[in-house]
Amino acid sequence: MHSFWSWVGNGFYHSILAYFFGTYIFINDGVMSDGKTAGHWVWGMSSSTAILLVVLGKAALITNIWTKYHVIAIPGSFIIWLILFPVYSYAAPAIGSGFSTELVGIIPVIFSNPSFYAMCLLLPPACLLRDFAWKYAKRMYFPQAYHHIQEIQKYNVQDYRPRMEQFQKAVRKVRQVQRMRKQRGYAFSAGDEMGQQTRLLTAYDTTRGRGQYGEAL
Repeated sequence: MHSFWSWVGNGFYHSILAYFFGTYIFINDGVMSDGKTAGHWVWGMSSSTAILLVVLGKAALITNIWTKYHVIAIPGSFIIWLILFPVYSYAAPAIGSGFSTELVGIIPVIFSNPSFYAMCLLLPPACLLRDFAWKYAKRMYFPQAYHHIQEIQKYNVQDYRPRMEQFQKAVRKVRQVQRMRKQRGYAFSAGDEMGQQTRLLTAYDTTRGRGQYGEAL
């Protein structure tokens, strides 16, 4: 439930920023260089494009593993939008008696308007700066187990610990020697291998205290 409401609050925060940025950039209804106003449709479509970038940027931030499907879904969605929106704006008014006629002539105005590019370049970083800062702080200063695993995989850090099967085999051998020692009063020499197995058991002994770096006390 906490996660749900945090997402709701974050979305509300993004919405507030989108409103104030859009209101400021398109002040006075977006007066253009020729003195005409861009109008609410130019403002609306510019805001929709910028908000789409915010949504896709947030999706990219929370994606832990990138595959070709993530590339298609996240950057690909924006590319598809840039293709389909102009196609729809030209095609819809020309079909039959026409519909969505409010989009007639909107494409040249949008793509030649500096306010459109200002919205797309300024709004996403402004909205996602807090999200990026929190993600950085969480990974660097409050890491969880999966953060460590991701870095081990990224930097190809070799796991120095033995495989579980080898560990269990060593345990069985040591226990067998200990039983023989109790029964016969002495132990057969196991050489260096026995010493390594004993050190292995000591390293994995959970009943012993550990120092700051995991060394046995």
